[in-house]
Amino acid sequence: MFENKKNCYLRAFEPEDYEIVYKWRNNPEFSALTAGNVDFVSSEKEKQWVKEKIFNDKTENFWVICDKETNEPVGFTSIINIDFRNKNVWMGEMAINKENLDKGYELSKEIFAKMGFTVEGITREDVYKGGKFHDVVIVSLLEKEYRNQKT
Repeated sequence: MFENKKNCYLRAFEPEDYEIVYKWRNNPEFSALTAGNVDFVSSEKEKQWVKEKIFNDKTENFWVICDKETNEPVGFTSIINIDFRNKNVWMGEMAINKENLDKGYELSKEIFAKMGFTVEGITREDVYKGGKFHDVVIVSLLEKEYRNQKT
């Protein structure tokens, strides 16, 4: 579990999390807050998706972002495309429900800063949502940078 000093923590996905992820994914306001495309799904498909995320820990890891005071889920995040040969991963989606956007945004900023990520660049107008284009920020962390933090 990862906790920040403010008001959120990360925990592993649990099977029952499909219910809240299903609710979020089928809510257009919530989907508007993610970089991915809107993909409305059935509750059964969402249940299967969450189950796959729980057991596919060789190439990706997903976590639920929870409010520290209420322990209620406010969003989720992930690392994906774990590549042991080339020693790299991609930061996957980070989705935060609208009511808790500030908490999730602060957590993501804190995680990136605490882990020493560097902003590599911005893919300008990379995602089209809500009738307009949005930029996507690309960050990275090299292994040597990570290891230097540990010493």
